[in-house]
Amino acid sequence: MRDEKNRPRLLAEQAPALRGSVRTRCDDEVIGLDLLAKLLRELPPRQSELVVYRYFDDLSQEEIAALCGASCKTVGKDLEHVRDAVRRLRAEGGES
Repeated sequence: MRDEKNRPRLLAEQAPALRGSVRTRCDDEVIGLDLLAKLLRELPPRQSELVVYRYFDDLSQEEIAALCGASCKTVGKDLEHVRDAVRRLRAEGGES
């Protein structure tokens, strides 16, 4: 996301590494594909987009805010809603 000129070259060089099992972190918690699928079905489109920017593209809140045209505070609140949803889904048995 950050460097459009280098992205194709880096993706080509790292393609084998990118084919591994997909897992990401939501702050200190590892999120598996099952929980991620449930999470994305439940979240509004805007918050789903933030999940991708933050936890897959590893963008900072400031970068996300600039990309989405929102304030850092709004992005922070939306990400807190995402973290709450992860905790709730885990408590409901979404993933142990």
